[in-house]
Amino acid sequence: MYQKQYWTELYELKCHQKYLALHQERAEDWERRIKVFMAIVSSTSIGGWALWREFAPLWATLIAASQVVTAIYAFLPFKSRIKPISLAVTSLTVLFDQAEHGWFAVAEGELTDAEVNDARYKIRKSKTKIMSDTVGVLIIPNDLDLMRKAEQEAMAYFKNYHPRQEDDQ
Repeated sequence: MYQKQYWTELYELKCHQKYLALHQERAEDWERRIKVFMAIVSSTSIGGWALWREFAPLWATLIAASQVVTAIYAFLPFKSRIKPISLAVTSLTVLFDQAEHGWFAVAEGELTDAEVNDARYKIRKSKTKIMSDTVGVLIIPNDLDLMRKAEQEAMAYFKNYHPRQEDDQ
């Protein structure tokens, strides 16, 4: 029973790490898109007026949009998530590596039930500390599609590296 709990903790940790990594990737994609848009509009607006006089309303709209984006950019929620989530992903990856290393002793029955329970609790406590230290009170939106994808990626990882345990699931 305690081996199963440790395995579940390991699996959930991997899912959590993957989920946050996918959130980070999405936030970075949005940031990149906005920066590219602003760069294109600002660098072509000067030359654009001369080259595209017949599209002056379009250029005016694009420039106005870029001004709005520039004004609200610092307040967009994804931007404030990038650094804390990046730190959390890195720390959770290290924790996962340590927990996965500990799985061998658990799987081989080298630990008592109490030791397995303590090891599982240590993982959970470390994960809570990592999230508190990196993300803090930052709200990370709940996204079921990202969670499904994170679970699929975690399952693929475990099927590759721990096929025997996944067959038992």
